[in-house]
Amino acid sequence: MRLDYGTKKENRATVAQIAKEALAEHSITPEQTEGPVRMWYCGRKGTGMYSYRVIAAPNMLLVYGDVGDYILQVYDKDLVPWLRGAIKSENYLISKMINKGEVFMPKEAVKLLDDLVNEAKEYDHEVEYDRDEDDEEIEGIHTKEARELKRKVLDEWDKDYGGYEEFAEAFHCAGGESSLTDRTIDYESSVYWTVECLKRFVELLDAKDDKGDSICSSLVTLIEEK
Repeated sequence: MRLDYGTKKENRATVAQIAKEALAEHSITPEQTEGPVRMWYCGRKGTGMYSYRVIAAPNMLLVYGDVGDYILQVYDKDLVPWLRGAIKSENYLISKMINKGEVFMPKEAVKLLDDLVNEAKEYDHEVEYDRDEDDEEIEGIHTKEARELKRKVLDEWDKDYGGYEEFAEAFHCAGGESSLTDRTIDYESSVYWTVECLKRFVELLDAKDDKGDSICSSLVTLIEEK
């Protein structure tokens, strides 16, 4: 599933919403729980759609299945407790994934151009208060430059069909700072799907552990009563 037609924020919200619905009826099945390597299957009964496996081994966590395949490299012997904490920070969790795919976001490119204009407006507004009353040349000069940069880029770059290379070249030729084009790149949607799958995995695992603790407590109570 490609989601490179929105902004980063829009696409991230879309993945989260789809994943919430797609993973809602998943259950967890332990497939290997003894030894240093443990494995669980997460899926919905009767279908393999959106199913995946989580394998925890020393220094490595593997997620693979219908939503994509990713390895997380972590220097920790027991990655389940680590994962419970790591899912609280998406950026940290993603930083541990290796070989992450990236994609150019055309809407982020347009947003970058708009942001530069807005930032220039704010700067000119601040300068306006500091300038001399007779110094009219300063007012709005940065805004004009930003608008001109935007116009030149949009004239040269086809936002419907042009990729990152075309945008970066147009941006550079128009006088833009090349490093800013990094803001137009995001991770592939499969990266965010993996994040959602790991969050759901922890929920299912904790729910199963809580249920097991409840059953054990009930058995102990029955034995004590007898």
